[in-house]
Amino acid sequence: MDQQRKKSNSIFTYLRYKYREVRYGGEFLKRLIWRFMRLFGQRGKRCAWDGQYESGYWRDLSSKDSELIEIIEDFSRGGKIVSLGCGADDIILKLNPHVYSSYLGIDISKVAIEHAIDNAKRLGLTNCQFCVGDIAEWEGDKNITLIILEESIYYLNSGQQQRLLERCYDSLNSNGSVLITVHSRYKHEKTINRCKEISKVVKEINKGEKTYLILKSVHNGKN
Repeated sequence: MDQQRKKSNSIFTYLRYKYREVRYGGEFLKRLIWRFMRLFGQRGKRCAWDGQYESGYWRDLSSKDSELIEIIEDFSRGGKIVSLGCGADDIILKLNPHVYSSYLGIDISKVAIEHAIDNAKRLGLTNCQFCVGDIAEWEGDKNITLIILEESIYYLNSGQQQRLLERCYDSLNSNGSVLITVHSRYKHEKTINRCKEISKVVKEINKGEKTYLILKSVHNGKN
């Protein structure tokens, strides 16, 4: 067991070194290494995501479209928002702070969360909090009005997706909803269909390849 652990640590260390070595070039190689690193559990996933945020990869892709912001403002209803897999959370840069009472962002990347905290401080948003965590292990909360899963749910396997959605629905108040965004409904068709199968679809918006799903629990007694 010790030999296997040492071998695993050696492979992980090598992949981490190689990722940092090419993080400013060679996009294909970086993404290939990034996928391998995610096989090393929490440590691998966190290091992989940290590397991407350190390299500025997501900064170039973080522009939030007006459709997303409009949906969030329509369904937040002045209540509590939780964003699972929030990244550096550029949502708060465009979101009207008066449409929510509190905002919590959770992401596995410490680097991303540090950026999100800096953004909130820079804007003087005292009702926004951010913490490091794996969304697959999120235990839920109470009285949430809107849970956002922006480009994050398809990183989970099918079982994790179902368990996470169940926890989301248990965490919503009577007017609460879950917002899922997927950049390509063709690439992630299975994830979209799975979410629809175990949920009540309140609204679906297709814009180009992108899909926005607003969902509630199928158990009408709660939502």
